[in-house]
Amino acid sequence: MNILDKIFDEKYYKIKHFEQDGKIYEYLGIKRFRKALLHIAKDRKDEVPFKNYFLTEYSVNAIKKYEQMSRKSEKSHVIIATVMLLYMVRIGVFIKDIFDVMFLLFFTLVNIITNIYPIFLQRYNRIRIQKILNKIEV
Repeated sequence: MNILDKIFDEKYYKIKHFEQDGKIYEYLGIKRFRKALLHIAKDRKDEVPFKNYFLTEYSVNAIKKYEQMSRKSEKSHVIIATVMLLYMVRIGVFIKDIFDVMFLLFFTLVNIITNIYPIFLQRYNRIRIQKILNKIEV
């Protein structure tokens, strides 16, 4: 078992108490983010990053597989966001002028849009998937 498997274990993916109803993500605008993302992806369903955005089959196994893919996607976004955050800290330590500040702000915005919100979306979707699976399996 490698270090990433220890970090991203079942406990990491478990829905936390504060996020169980998904309201925290809705407050942060995740529904608008999802709508914008799906608008971009709808015409590109067969392209590499977008083909995993849609369920193509609605069986229990397909939903479980989709949930597993969302875990992999979330893991990737967390790793990339962490690397970007470390780079931003490095930039922040050596700020020299306004251009460094502007670059840092831009880089922060890019990290939020390309990594943080996708992490939120994966977690929000997992809440919804768990509700569906709980209803089906009862």
